[in-house]
Amino acid sequence: MSGRELASAGRALFGGRWREEIASVLGCSEAFVADVEKGHVKAPAVWRALVIGIAQDAALRALETASNLLMGEADAKIATPPPATAEARYV
Repeated sequence: MSGRELASAGRALFGGRWREEIASVLGCSEAFVADVEKGHVKAPAVWRALVIGIAQDAALRALETASNLLMGEADAKIATPPPATAEARYV
């Protein structure tokens, strides 16, 4: 995973504080994430699968929420999504 890919995915998934959030999920320091982003160090190979799993989980939660809203289920409980885990479910 390149630094550019990491930054792009991080921003899409976590917004402005993406470095802090993705570091927490990946179990590393923000400084290490920044070093990968800048190309100073190489990202661990496992990161690609982890970030793909996080993105897929986020997409699934978004689709479920949209479906509930489209179906007009005013009484449907739209649960607050749990924090993303490092465990990829769909990879």
